[in-house]
Amino acid sequence: MAETARTLGPGATARALLALTRGDRVEHLTRLAAARPHGSVLRLPTGRVVVACHPDVVKHVLVEHADRYIKGMGQLHAREIIGDGLLTAEGPAWQRQRAAARPQLRARAVQDRLGQVVEAAHEAADRLCAADGRRVDLTVHLASYTLTCLARTFGFDPPDGRRIHEAFEVVQDEAIFRAVTQGAVPLRWRPRRAAAVAAALRTLHAEARGSLGGTPRTEAWAGDEGMMSLFLAGYETTASTLAWAAGFLAHDAALQDRLADEGARLDRGRTPTVADVASLTWAHAVFQDTLRLRPPVWLISRRAVAADVVSGVRLRPGDEVLLLPGATSPDRSFEPGRAVRGEGPPSPLAFGAGPRSCPGVALAVMEGVVWLAVVASRVRLHAVPDRALHPLARMSQAPAGGTVVDVRARTAPGGTAPAGTAQARTAQARTAQARTAHPHPTGSPA
Repeated sequence: MAETARTLGPGATARALLALTRGDRVEHLTRLAAARPHGSVLRLPTGRVVVACHPDVVKHVLVEHADRYIKGMGQLHAREIIGDGLLTAEGPAWQRQRAAARPQLRARAVQDRLGQVVEAAHEAADRLCAADGRRVDLTVHLASYTLTCLARTFGFDPPDGRRIHEAFEVVQDEAIFRAVTQGAVPLRWRPRRAAAVAAALRTLHAEARGSLGGTPRTEAWAGDEGMMSLFLAGYETTASTLAWAAGFLAHDAALQDRLADEGARLDRGRTPTVADVASLTWAHAVFQDTLRLRPPVWLISRRAVAADVVSGVRLRPGDEVLLLPGATSPDRSFEPGRAVRGEGPPSPLAFGAGPRSCPGVALAVMEGVVWLAVVASRVRLHAVPDRALHPLARMSQAPAGGTVVDVRARTAPGGTAPAGTAQARTAQARTAQARTAHPHPTGSPA
């Protein structure tokens, strides 16, 4: 790498450390990385931290020399809490769990479950239709939907979305606290927090065992620690992305109408096909632009376990590299039309890179795009005044305080428009056209 990282002075380092203590820490670190893509170096008592976003640094750390690093800030601290799972483990334990999860997450296996994902999206839309005329926080709705898709993918019973979300709120708060304080304030010194963490872990253990239903499973991910990590990895990032997307859509009725037109192709009256999902142009664009603008994995951290040189900086074991995916795109406006026109590449780090890149990309994209199209075809989302979206960056980047919207049903629960309405006649016509074009039996593939 020709360019070198710049070591920050004491004042700039202090400001960066102060930013880490704030809920909007993602904004500050993203600006820092964007200003010096090859890296800014923070000198700390515990070692050096390089904050960067340049593709050369990403390739070096995540791909070419991945064996010199383990997961660092945030996920390393989550591992202390929830143990060795697919998201948090290292070495042979991680390799076993990734290998065990791979068959269910291959693109072909995910495609074979398309009918189940579409049905899960309609079930989610049913719940929103039932809230017609009311104000709703989508956070738990999205947790339930993504956990249902995960459960049907891996063949276990869906856990309780609210209980999982509330438990992981405690885990994420504790993980980011440990990351920011570098473990300087042990949990035993904070009895109220210790009690909350213990209760959250009991909830997660109970939900893990309940989902498996007492059925013996031999997969490496099927233990308590593996299931907890699978729950977190399988729901949080996709749910966070959809929370941002829904917040953006609530301000754009015309864009929702475009998605609604596409969503008619996923009507309950016919078997969906992979071609149907591929044709959801606007839904793909919304999902892609949301990933670019608000990547759920806002920070990819790696801790050196061997000596290395990054952007001219000699790293020793214990030093860290922080990669900021959001800093790779200077345009901060939400405009999915660019993706439709082929003008903007997707976020290059949305799902990581190298051997530890996200293995669930196919599932995340499918369930994200399907939810956007189906829900838009069933309900309208309206922005709530004085509820602007602000980031809360912990292990993932989600809207602070949730995504609160006013819901208006386009259809009744079950997916039918009120009889006699123009919408009902339009829906009936679309269904008739779809059945003519795709004369398959109804129902979801097993």
